[in-house]
Amino acid sequence: MNVNELLRIAVESGASDLHLKVGSYPMMRIQGTLRPASEEKRLDHEDVVAMSASVMSTSQRQRFKEAQEVDLAYSVPGLGRFRCNVFQQRGTVGMVLR
Repeated sequence: MNVNELLRIAVESGASDLHLKVGSYPMMRIQGTLRPASEEKRLDHEDVVAMSASVMSTSQRQRFKEAQEVDLAYSVPGLGRFRCNVFQQRGTVGMVLR
C-alpha cells in the first residue's frame, strides 16, 4: 500500500485527515472520529519512512533531517492537493495529510 492509495481511500470516504503512525493502521478522520483507512497491515517504521520519502523533495528531506519536522504541499493528479506534516516522534517518523 502506498500513500496515494491511502489518500484516494480517504478522499472517497470524505475524510479530512490521514494519519500515518508506526504500529497503527493508517487512520483517517471522518467527522471528527478516527477510523482505519485500511486494516490490511499495521504500519512499521519502514512503511512510514518510505511513504514520507515519496512525498518529499530532496530539499525537504534535507530540512527534515536537520529539523526532524517539515511541512509541505503534496499533489496527486486527479485527486487533489494536500497539506502534509512529516515529523519525528519517539524515534520514528509520522505523517499527517490534510
